[in-house]
Amino acid sequence: MEPSALVARALSVDTGGIMLEALATPAYLPWSRIGSIYLVGAGKGCEAMAQSARSILSHRIRAGCLAVPHAASPVTSGRCRFIPAGHPFADEGSRIAAVAIKDLLEAAGPNDLVISLLSGGASAMVSLPPADVTPEDKQVTISLLLQSGASIAEINTVRRHLSRLKGGKAAEAAFPARVWNLILSDVPGDDLATIGSGLFAPDPTTYVDAIRVLARHRIGHAVPSAVRSHLEQGAAGRHPDTPTVEDVVFQRTVNAIIGSNETALEGIRTEAVHEGIRRVRLLPGFLTGEARECAVRFAREMKAFASTTPEGTPALLIAGGETTVTVSGKGIGGRNQELALACASEIDGESGLFILAAGSDGVDGVSDAAGAYADHTTRAREWRWIFVCGAIWKETIPTPTSPPSEISFTLGQPAPTWPTWLWVWCFAERPTYCKERR
Repeated sequence: MEPSALVARALSVDTGGIMLEALATPAYLPWSRIGSIYLVGAGKGCEAMAQSARSILSHRIRAGCLAVPHAASPVTSGRCRFIPAGHPFADEGSRIAAVAIKDLLEAAGPNDLVISLLSGGASAMVSLPPADVTPEDKQVTISLLLQSGASIAEINTVRRHLSRLKGGKAAEAAFPARVWNLILSDVPGDDLATIGSGLFAPDPTTYVDAIRVLARHRIGHAVPSAVRSHLEQGAAGRHPDTPTVEDVVFQRTVNAIIGSNETALEGIRTEAVHEGIRRVRLLPGFLTGEARECAVRFAREMKAFASTTPEGTPALLIAGGETTVTVSGKGIGGRNQELALACASEIDGESGLFILAAGSDGVDGVSDAAGAYADHTTRAREWRWIFVCGAIWKETIPTPTSPPSEISFTLGQPAPTWPTWLWVWCFAERPTYCKERR
């Protein structure tokens, strides 16, 4: 997915006003009903989304504040402030961005329009815990949840109850201003409360639900005492819970999904057909649960699909979703790398089977890679090449002087030339590679 193109498709202006054209949530406001326009946002795709919005709205933006990845270039640009923030773990930049966004939302008046731009990673990149919980306490809690194998929905249930912005509280801060929230969803099912931890969405969960998540994954005893105390006090009614769908603040909020995992899958299908691959099957939402278990199921689907495909006919099986990894060691890696290596064991010796597992945002877990590639010969060799998009792991790993030319694929753009896409030397006889290296 190209974030800037999706924003340009959804947001437009004419002499009469501004229009939001999303599938299920079209909206239009005449200029006569708009005081000022404020731009806020967060996520790994936020910079591209914001630059697109700025080109559309131009001088009409009064002020903006956006949390972007540390790799992003601008710090200030025109009337918009771009604040580098951490992912997958919040950092000081995440706190600074959250404070600045909250201040801007509270400055908006009843005739103003707030345009929010959210994409994957927003939950970590905007972080403002309650006064009785330190940023370090919250980070330890999220780290424990990530390592426990908790789903993104479970993790964000806890995040919403350890935040002064998430779980609809950003909508509270903006009220009575109008809010148009443009969302690139990285969540299976496009649950508004889970995407970005529901900054502008009603929260169907409670403090009790957050406590249950910790108990379910047996980490309630391990989280900092300040976190336990805050959640328990909230469950006892000593802290107001997050706003629900009946709250008046959501009457002036529009949440619009402008791109999703399914959008990405359809884009891959279109490109495959353009390249001459006519036999294509989509499995939206298929990848859910532990990455290793998903690999077994996906390999089974691959074999079944291949068995019904005429010999010599290229075929493509495309699956989407969000996996998890229960971490048992230290290091670097990601769930896509884990899935690819686990799948390599399942397709070992099955001639003609190949898998690419990658994140649509170009980042896989705690690594500089987008994911990994494996095929039916991977397990048969003691050492092999894995194709990754990004930079070499920060360890001493032998690398070639030039890349092998046997594999070529794209991730929504023309294949970059060496050394932008690098080959990394790794040990293939150990399918636990990603888990051990995380």
